[in-house]
Amino acid sequence: MKKITSFFFVIISLLLSACHDTKLYRREFPDLHIIAVESVIGSINDEMNRVVVIDEDDYGRKLFAFSGFSPMGHNNNSTSIIAILISQRTDHEYSYYYDSLNFISKTIDSEFIDLSVQEVNNYFSQEDFEKLKTANDWNKPIDEEKLFRVEITRKKVCDIEAKDVRKYSDFFSEELYYSSINCYATDQNRLTLVYVLSSSISESGYNRIFLFLFNRDHELISTKALIHISSQSDIEAIYQFKLQNGWTFSYGD
Repeated sequence: MKKITSFFFVIISLLLSACHDTKLYRREFPDLHIIAVESVIGSINDEMNRVVVIDEDDYGRKLFAFSGFSPMGHNNNSTSIIAILISQRTDHEYSYYYDSLNFISKTIDSEFIDLSVQEVNNYFSQEDFEKLKTANDWNKPIDEEKLFRVEITRKKVCDIEAKDVRKYSDFFSEELYYSSINCYATDQNRLTLVYVLSSSISESGYNRIFLFLFNRDHELISTKALIHISSQSDIEAIYQFKLQNGWTFSYGD
């Protein structure tokens, strides 16, 4: 009886620990949420993230908004990230989108954004919405050759660690303190986009953003596969970085 009691105690403990996993997304639309946390640079998988659907076109695309905590900030203050995105389609296993064209994001000096359609309109103009829709073929047939896919999950796993980044410390002009390392999408060639947020040892606040492209062995694919960007919302710089390093923007056959 003692062994049985002990067994159930272990099971209950595991269940309780899972319930308090802050990196597990529990809200609705996990198929849309995964697109945001795999593509919006600066976002992280978190239970407090929010997703709201704004519009849907004639081909089933969804225009939606995302908000969540971002580690980016100055003087150790918390910030949030808000984005508008378009999903091309989803199925029982994958979500599909046009890589590097699917979102517009902004970083906000606030710990949390109570996401609503009205709140979204406070941050994004009608021009932003039209630009996003145009780039994503809104109300036109879906271009299968442009589809990038990510597996639907409520919890992302990033196995890139600080030691993997420190191997390339000679590439930096100053000594850095790494405060956040996060993985984003992995392409058809198994290249993973990695975000590193840092500050110099002599400063407070985290305001240096680096992007890496690592292969499956956690190695930098070339000396060009590392870039410092001034803003995590600079979609064009991120796109060009991927393009110059042979990123595959579609999932293939």
